[in-house]
Amino acid sequence: MAQPSQPESETLRQCVEDVTARWEEAFNRGDAGACAALYTDDATVLPPDSVVVHGKQAIEALFKDWLEEGVKNASLSTEQVGSSGDLAYQVGMHAADELLEDGTIERGVGQIVNLLKRQADGSWKLHVSIYNTAPIA
Repeated sequence: MAQPSQPESETLRQCVEDVTARWEEAFNRGDAGACAALYTDDATVLPPDSVVVHGKQAIEALFKDWLEEGVKNASLSTEQVGSSGDLAYQVGMHAADELLEDGTIERGVGQIVNLLKRQADGSWKLHVSIYNTAPIA
C-alpha cells in the first residue's frame, strides 16, 4: 500500500489550487457547465444540508441551482494538500454570498474537502467534493 506523501510539494499544491481557481472563476461568471467540466465523469458532490449528487450532469444542475438561488462571490482557500499515487486531497475553506429570502445577503462560510484524481494526460480533476457549513471554531 502506498504511503501518503508527507510534506506537500509545491507542484502538487499549485496543480490543486489551479483546479479550484478555475472552479472559482467559472462559478463567479455564472458558468455551471465549466464548473462541472472540472469533475471526473463519475464524480460525487456532498453539498451541505442536501442529498449527495453523482455524475457531471447532476453536478452541473446543482451548481446551476446555486447560481439561480443567488449564490455569488464564491471563494476557496487551501489549508492542506497531500497525495498518494493518482489521488490528491485538498482541505480548506469555502465562502460565498447567499441571497436570503428577505432579500438580504449573508456571507456563508465553511470547510471543504476535495479529492482529486490524476487523469491519463497528467492533469487533475475533482472527483469528490464535501462541503460543510458548520460554524468555524
